[in-house]
Amino acid sequence: MLTRHRAAVLTAAVAACSLTLGALAPAVVAAPGGRAAPAGRGGQERPASHGAPGFSRSSGTQLVKDLRAAWQISRGEGVTIALIGTGVDSSAAGLGGKVTQGPAFGNVKDDSAIPNTVLASAMAGSGPSASNPAGTVGLAPAARILALRIDERTRLTSVWQQNVGRAIRYAAGHGAKVIYVDDLNPTGDANLDGAVQYALSKGAVVICAEFRPRGQPVNAATFPNSLPGVLGVATVVVPGMSQPPPSHDAVPANDSILLSAPGNVLIVSGPAGMGYEVFNAYAAVAWLAATVAIIKSVYPTLPPALVARALALSARDHPRGGYNTKVGFGMIDPIGALHEVAKLRGLRTVAGSGPGVAAPAARFLSGPAPGPINAVRHSPVKLAGFGGAMVAGLVLLLLAVVIWRRRRRVAVAQVPGASSTAPPPMTAPERAPWAVPPAPPAASPTPPWAQPTAPPAPPPAAPPTPPWAPPDTQ
Repeated sequence: MLTRHRAAVLTAAVAACSLTLGALAPAVVAAPGGRAAPAGRGGQERPASHGAPGFSRSSGTQLVKDLRAAWQISRGEGVTIALIGTGVDSSAAGLGGKVTQGPAFGNVKDDSAIPNTVLASAMAGSGPSASNPAGTVGLAPAARILALRIDERTRLTSVWQQNVGRAIRYAAGHGAKVIYVDDLNPTGDANLDGAVQYALSKGAVVICAEFRPRGQPVNAATFPNSLPGVLGVATVVVPGMSQPPPSHDAVPANDSILLSAPGNVLIVSGPAGMGYEVFNAYAAVAWLAATVAIIKSVYPTLPPALVARALALSARDHPRGGYNTKVGFGMIDPIGALHEVAKLRGLRTVAGSGPGVAAPAARFLSGPAPGPINAVRHSPVKLAGFGGAMVAGLVLLLLAVVIWRRRRRVAVAQVPGASSTAPPPMTAPERAPWAVPPAPPAASPTPPWAQPTAPPAPPPAAPPTPPWAPPDTQ
C-alpha cells in the first residue's frame, strides 16, 4: 500500500540517513505533502499489519543489531535484485547509477513508477553521498536493481502469467540473483512454473510478498508464491520500530510463508525526493530481498534451496512447534543466516542422477506418472547374499531342534531297568510282606472343654402301698 508522508516529519536524522530504529521501520510510499492512494495497483489490497504476540519486546532492536553485524561482512556487493512490476525511477535519491532498465512486457504506458521506486530504495538505496546528501540508505545498500515493467492491468488473466514468466526468464538470464514479483494471480500455469524453475536452475532466488488479492479467500493459494521454490514472507509488527498505520485487512496464513519480517515503517526515497514510507508487505519483502542479497553476495553459488534452509534455521522467535502458517519459522535474522550458510554450503540439494531418480525440474502434471523413486539403493549381489544367509540360518536352526529331540529320546530308552511297559498297580492284598500293617486309627481325644457323658439314671422305685390299701391280688 502507498501513502504520502508529511514533509514536516522529515528530520535532520532522516536526511543524514543514520541507521536508527526508526529509519529501519518498514514503510508505505508517498510524496511529501500529504497522503495519496496507491497508483497502478489494479484494485488489490495490501496485507494488513498485525501484532506479533510471539515476538519479544526486543525483537526490533535485535534485528537492527543483526543487520549491522551482517553489514560487517557484506552489504550486497555484486548482487542484482530484479523488480518485476511497475517501473523504477533511476533518478531517485540513493538510486543514481545503480538501476538498469530492462524491457517492458505488455502495455505499460500509464503505469506509475512510485511503487517499485520506493521498494528499490528500501532494498538498495545507497544512502547519502557528496552529490546527494539526502539519499536514504537501503537494507542492502551495495546491491543493484534491474527494473522490469509488466502490464499489471492484466493481472487476472493468462496474459499476466505469460508476461511474468517472460520477465522471470529475462531476469535470471541476465544475472539477477534475487527476483521479486510485485503482484499475485489466483491461478498458476505451466509457463509460470517453468519460468520459476529456470530461475532456480540459474541460482536465482524468487520471492513474493504475501497479501490477499481483492475478492479472493484470505488463505487461498496465489501464484507465483505457491510454486515450489518461491519464498514468501509474512508481515508482522514488532516493538522497538516505527509503527505503521492501523489496518483491518486480513493477513494470509498458508504454507507458502517461510518466515516473518517487520511490517514497521521504513523511511525511503521516491520520484519526488525523500519522505516516502514503506510498510506492511513492502517493508517485509524488502527485509527478505536484502537478506537474500547479502547471502548471495558472500556465497554467490549457493543453491536457492540452501538459502531457504539457512533462513529457516536461523530465524529468531520460533513459534510454538517450530513452524506455523502465520509467521513461518519465525523472525528473519541476517547475520544468523550467514552463519547457517557456512554450515550448509557443502550439502547437496538433489539426488544423483540414475535409474529411478526424477529430474529436479520434474513436475507431477498431466501425462504418465514417473516410475518409482529408489531412495535407497543396495547391490543385488549383497541382497542375494543376505537373503541366502538368512535362509541358511533358519535351516540350521530347524536341524538343531530335530537333532536335540532325537538325542533326548535315545537317552530315555537307555536308562538301566527301564521298561517299555509299566507294572500294574498294586492292590491292598498284594502288599509286600515286609510292610508294616497300618495302625488302627487313634481315638480322638476329648477336648478339654467337652463335658463327660453322665450314666443313664435308674428307673424310679414303685411308691409304697399305703396301710389302708387292699392287698394286690395280682
